[in-house]
Amino acid sequence: MFTTHFKMTDHPFNKTKSKDITTILLIDEAQLLASEALIDLRLLISSAIDDSSRLKIVLIGHSTIKKELTRSCHSALVQRMTVHYHIPPLTISQTNQYIDFHMRRVGSSDKVFETEVKNDIHEYARGIPRLINNLATACLLNAAANNSQKITTAILLKTIDEFNIF
Repeated sequence: MFTTHFKMTDHPFNKTKSKDITTILLIDEAQLLASEALIDLRLLISSAIDDSSRLKIVLIGHSTIKKELTRSCHSALVQRMTVHYHIPPLTISQTNQYIDFHMRRVGSSDKVFETEVKNDIHEYARGIPRLINNLATACLLNAAANNSQKITTAILLKTIDEFNIF
């Protein structure tokens, strides 16, 4: 967690007073915050509403944070939220494109993973990008250890078994 400050007057199109500073508080892994900490955040936001200070809080976390925020004790915090965004699981097509994109990005061929393997990775990972990354990376490590140039179904199954994934 860190805080950073931006002077709004530094932008050439902004003619606001020099005392206008927006503080942005980024909280990653927000699903790990205790319920009391979320209440404290609401109090922090409420105290920053006056004209002299500006505070923006960004909560980044797994989908379990959505469930926590539905509790009645957090309704005041949710009412103060202006933007909500949830990344849904990828489709099979998106998973294939995602793996291919990352393979090309590192200078490799998008043909390293057989299409069937990419589809299986999607099924095992349920379309969740973090899990897709973990499984695809483990497959690449396993293939390298076995001197294989292609990720086949056999390598995928061996990887899942050896790395205790899923």
